[in-house]
Amino acid sequence: QSHVLKAYDYLLTFGDELRLVWSSSLSFMKVLFFVNRYTTFVSTFGALYSEPAFHPLAPKPAENALQSS
Repeated sequence: QSHVLKAYDYLLTFGDELRLVWSSSLSFMKVLFFVNRYTTFVSTFGALYSEPAFHPLAPKPAENALQSS
């Protein structure tokens, strides 16, 4: 559920980000903003991808039951 809130916040503030941050000149604060914003975003989707239910190569529960017999 927290992943959904992060994605929702990202979508809500993306327009302001484009208008205020992307158009400004490069500075330490701009770099800090991007590091904070996008490392969190990437790690959130990395966490989702590592969940067995979302991973395309994850074995199905029935496969696990057959292998343990």
